[in-house]
Amino acid sequence: MSRMGTTMPEPGAPSIVLRRLLVLLCLLVAPAVSAASAEYRLAVAFDLPGGRVLGEAEIMPVRPARMTIPRGDLVWKAVEVDGKAISLPQADQGTLNLSVHRRVRIRYEATFPLEGAEQISPSGIVLSGEWYPVVPGTFRYRLTAQLPAGWEAVSEADRIRRRVLAGGMEFRFDFPHRLPHAEGISLVASDRFVVKRGRYRDIDLYAYFLPEDAAHAERFLAKAAEYLQRFERLLGPYPYRRFSMVEHAPAGAHSLAGYIVLGRDEIRAERWEDTALDHEIAHQWFGNSVFTDYSSGNWNEGLALYVADYLSAEAAGEGWKCRRRMLAGYGNNISRGKAYPLAKFEEKGDRASKFIGYAKAGMVFHMLRRELGDARFFAGLKRFVAENRFRVASWKEVERAFAPQDDPSLAPFFAQWLQRADMPMLTLSGVRAVAVAEGFELEFTLGQSTPPYRLNVPINIRFADGSSARQTIRLGKAALTVRKPFAVRPVEVVVDEGFDLFRTLAEAEYPPTIERLLTRETIGIVADAQGTGLYAPLVESLAGLQGRVMKRQIGDTASRFAGPEFFGGRGRQQPAHRPWQALNPAAMADESAARPDAIIVLGNDNPAAARLFPENVSPQADFVVHVASHPHDPRRLVALVHADSEEAVRAAVQALPNLWCLTVVAMKSGRAIVREEADVPRGLRAKVL
Repeated sequence: MSRMGTTMPEPGAPSIVLRRLLVLLCLLVAPAVSAASAEYRLAVAFDLPGGRVLGEAEIMPVRPARMTIPRGDLVWKAVEVDGKAISLPQADQGTLNLSVHRRVRIRYEATFPLEGAEQISPSGIVLSGEWYPVVPGTFRYRLTAQLPAGWEAVSEADRIRRRVLAGGMEFRFDFPHRLPHAEGISLVASDRFVVKRGRYRDIDLYAYFLPEDAAHAERFLAKAAEYLQRFERLLGPYPYRRFSMVEHAPAGAHSLAGYIVLGRDEIRAERWEDTALDHEIAHQWFGNSVFTDYSSGNWNEGLALYVADYLSAEAAGEGWKCRRRMLAGYGNNISRGKAYPLAKFEEKGDRASKFIGYAKAGMVFHMLRRELGDARFFAGLKRFVAENRFRVASWKEVERAFAPQDDPSLAPFFAQWLQRADMPMLTLSGVRAVAVAEGFELEFTLGQSTPPYRLNVPINIRFADGSSARQTIRLGKAALTVRKPFAVRPVEVVVDEGFDLFRTLAEAEYPPTIERLLTRETIGIVADAQGTGLYAPLVESLAGLQGRVMKRQIGDTASRFAGPEFFGGRGRQQPAHRPWQALNPAAMADESAARPDAIIVLGNDNPAAARLFPENVSPQADFVVHVASHPHDPRRLVALVHADSEEAVRAAVQALPNLWCLTVVAMKSGRAIVREEADVPRGLRAKVL
């Protein structure tokens, strides 16, 4: 994420509603508040036991301006405009409307208890949203913070200057670049940071890790230098003189101008692909130096995902698998009628919005690369960064960078992928070959859902002698019959085998994964006669899903469990069982739950387990989840969950959200020791008749 999320909200814009209000206000005052050199000076001190910030903001427009300043949760103590004190607004009036010629000073305070996203306490400070008066516009921010002796602090800065005060320290954060108010400034501080330093070219690298994780600092500094070098080759020079990595105990990772915040799980991950380090560093270019016009759609998450997560997978030979995960994730998480255009995506609020703003956008950039070729695509990336550095950019600027001189040829491409909410579905039919004088003529019909997209469809044709041929078919209508001559008999046609198109996957192309299991409309949990027992933490977590979640106990554990309800056939001996019990409000409204879309069996000793999962995945594990297609109905899923203890279940519940794309996961003490993804058919496939 280019800005702080749920644990640490994004600077200056903690909610979509507030951001829209501020963007509107910015448009209203834009002619007066110039983005050229307006300055914002902020000086803060803290009452740590009381969780309070005491601040003075001084805003100086470049020319006379109308300013509209929302109060938010701040308490105004005094306001002075051009040297004259003004009356404070009433407590129920949350906005200042001012005419300013030279400067406005606002003295304020605010309280941020530990239970909130913004936090001030003796153990540390995390501030990144409305912790100061947010003024619509673009400013050069100057932050000064007074903190106790022994503390370290990080904010947006090319240089941090320290000065010893009586009983404390003063930190001055020098940041010469303009920032829009929607990005704003942040502050993270603590007396527990162990600071390690590195160097990449002329860029100072810092790791601010907590003592228990300080041993990881050196490898993170080395890896950060490697990623900076990689992204400089792709995108141009790193935009700042300083780069810091800051540990914040809760999970998650966030990127701000000149530094990133990493959760404890990120720092302790054993594999780099299990961290977001490369993704968050990519945001130093996308989102933190080329800023985002959220009013026309957030492009930065898709670009960061593509140049970081995706290109890493591609370099490891798993680009196709990464693309399939994006397509499967989109299909799993976005139910019919819930999709919306990419141009409407602003920020990740749930898994559905994540797959629109991250996965769909990433696939759009992949298709753009196939459309243009590598040389033109990567040149366009560099051009986009160079032309929009320290500016607010929209999808229009993205399009312009790849189509210079106002070339209109890409306009239909961007229009269909940004403005449409539907996902094309392809079909392959009428596949046959006839002998002709020169060999064989292959015929097949490509179809797609309507209204049609303009698609470049990759086709792989396999021949009787073991060879193959790859071709691209331009499909711009509902159906197209293709005829191709070949010297050797074709035996199979495969459409989009590498998942290069943003399209609806066929049922057979979806791997049975934890994600697909937990996004089904109706989920049934099957416990033995003793109930959920040690699996209670998992059942409680499952009850929070959006689908209908129900539980049932088997009443007769001595009977062989083979009922038709679960195996789709004729039951040989079905044990007595209790009715389905609704576990969440969605299930309470369901009056027909006889055949859940997914069944989760708890425990190896459950009578249902032996029939569904005869093999033990890993005897060394203390927690195992194994997902498979239903043995008699491939449209449904079954899963076995087995654990040795409630402690193992609790550890797994914390770790599983990062492992949803897998079919089999075996864990030991909360660490994955087995990771498997089922092998399923790739692409739409048809034998040649």
